[in-house]
Amino acid sequence: MAAARSAFQAYDTATNSYARCVDGAIDRVARQYAGVASPGEIKALKAFGLGAHDTAIDLEQSIADRLNLQIRAYKAKHPQS
Repeated sequence: MAAARSAFQAYDTATNSYARCVDGAIDRVARQYAGVASPGEIKALKAFGLGAHDTAIDLEQSIADRLNLQIRAYKAKHPQS
């Protein structure tokens, strides 16, 4: 269980880095093309970025939920741990 928790912590760090990278990239591109792209295009770009960000977070939450189920099952079988 300790190895799984450690692996999840590394995954969490990577997910947060990815989300920050996506957010930063979308903001940079939106600023770069603010005078060129239409408001609709900028809105679509931001929606795309938000979707990528949210998908990563949702996937991580799903994995966290499954890990927590396994931890609870382990603790139920090994109450002294």
